[in-house]
Order: sequence, then C-alpha cells, then structure tokens
Amino acid sequence: MFVLFLYKSDILSYSGKVVVVGILLAIIAAFATQFHSTFVVKISNYLTADEYDFGYSAHARSAGFQTDLKLFKEHIFGIGSLRYMEEFSATGRTSKTGGSNGVTRILVIYGLPFGLFIFLSYFLALKKLLIDPVMATGAFGMFMLFLWGQSYYSASPISYAIIAGAFVASQAAIRESSNAVRKDAPQ
Repeated sequence: MFVLFLYKSDILSYSGKVVVVGILLAIIAAFATQFHSTFVVKISNYLTADEYDFGYSAHARSAGFQTDLKLFKEHIFGIGSLRYMEEFSATGRTSKTGGSNGVTRILVIYGLPFGLFIFLSYFLALKKLLIDPVMATGAFGMFMLFLWGQSYYSASPISYAIIAGAFVASQAAIRESSNAVRKDAPQ
C-alpha cells in the first residue's frame, strides 16, 4: 500500500517521493537481518519443513500449508468442510480451524472452480468500489495476504461483506442518480 500511496499521492512532489523511497531503503538496509529473519526464513520454512514436523510455529504453519497442498492435489474439486477437518486431523493436527491459511483452505474445501470464483468476486468487488484498477489490485493483494494469515476468516460473513458491499454501493449510486433526475425533471 505504501507503493500505491507514493504512486497516487498528490501531497508529495516527485523529489519528495524520491526522498521517501531513499529513507525507506536506508531503513531496510539498517534492519536487513531482521528483514531476513522475518520474511526470507518464514518463506523458506513454508516451503521446506516436513509435513509432520511440529517444532515451532513456522513449522506448524508449513506443515498445515503442505497438508493443504496435498489434500488439494487429491481433491481438486473440493472436499467440503467436514471432510477437510477429518482429513486434516488425520495428519496429527488438532487445530479447530485446520489449515495454515485461508487461501489454501478455500481451495481445498470449495475446490478450484469455486475458489477462483470467490477470489475473482473479491477482486471485481474491490475494483467496483475503488474504481482505480491499481488501487483495487493493491487492496486485493492486501486482502489475500490477510486471508493467508487468518484461516478462520476464509468463509466468514465479514469477508463476504466485501462482495456484498459492491452491490450495496452500486444500488446507492443508482438511487442517488435517479433522485437527481427526478429533481431536474420539469413539474
């Protein structure tokens, strides 16, 4: 979102944006080891941990992620929530929510066609609400990162409210324009 802020900002001039980017790069350089342990190591743990290795939280997330991928490969059209929980707990995991993240959980439970439909619906709703495709893409990316981190929001009313919000906003705009037309009409 910071990159989108710089791209869309009318507050900062071009030289101001360059200074902000320079300061950001200096901060990243100063905290390079923290950046490495926060991002690079976590990504590595997601991809390399053994499926049944439950050392610390990164390994537990990785095991859940790899279990989701294994289940997705076996059931590309989805297995449903109840069967997902049964198969997930059969791997030795006892999480009530199952899964390591909401993105792979949606794909495993609902399957590829409906999962892609949900993700496309999120993107189109955000595009309709934000109008600008760059801002909509940034918001969609942030929402997907949120789902990646919080698996229990994958099928919650608050997540689906994003999709419903586009229709509510659209209806409000239609009502507002029809009221404006009525006021302008000769009496």
